[in-house]
Amino acid sequence: MTDQLLLFPFRPARSALGMREHPLLWPAVLILAAIRAGTLLLEWPAVLDSVVTHLPASATAADRAWVLESLGKGLPLRCAMEPFFVLAELSCFSLLLHLLGRTVPSPGKPRFPHLFTLAASAAMIPAAGDLVSAAAGWRNAAGFSLGAPGLAWLAAGSQDFVFFALLRTVNVLTLWYLFVLGAGLRVLFNCTARCSLIFAATSWVLSMLAHLWLLRMMLGFLHLAP
Repeated sequence: MTDQLLLFPFRPARSALGMREHPLLWPAVLILAAIRAGTLLLEWPAVLDSVVTHLPASATAADRAWVLESLGKGLPLRCAMEPFFVLAELSCFSLLLHLLGRTVPSPGKPRFPHLFTLAASAAMIPAAGDLVSAAAGWRNAAGFSLGAPGLAWLAAGSQDFVFFALLRTVNVLTLWYLFVLGAGLRVLFNCTARCSLIFAATSWVLSMLAHLWLLRMMLGFLHLAP
């Protein structure tokens, strides 16, 4: 039954019908976590290079070696924690879908496992894009992935990482993600195509704003904000 997860990006309506009968919550978490862990492993050398580059000028060779060793030891734990990060992230997004779904005029009332499986299946599209980008080494000197740059070129020369991240999300993969998410919501909620697309776009925008706000807060806490 996991084929409904893997084939969801290509036949969302049909897969959503299967989700309505048999939601696959844990397989969805593990598959998505595996994709993201693979991306992390492939991008880790670039992450280390970026960290070393941004160390203070006063850092000695021994300091750099200690930082690299510490980060290297933490990689297995970071990969092992990925399923929990995925679970937390998708739980929040599924809750958002549930709350927004209460405002949708439709006879369908999917349960949380249905929404969670749908959210995880749709999230495999951008996750797979990041994995391909990392495997192909499509990165620029600043360490940003170039697999699906979207409107990131508008931020050329900008030092605002959050602004760059926002523009980068507007790409072909995002449009694909919104289309399949909307198709799945249409089946689960039994609503119109227009309603489902507005539903998908609204949930994505709210989720993205929350992610960017958290990113801004984290950069400010680390004194890395411009």
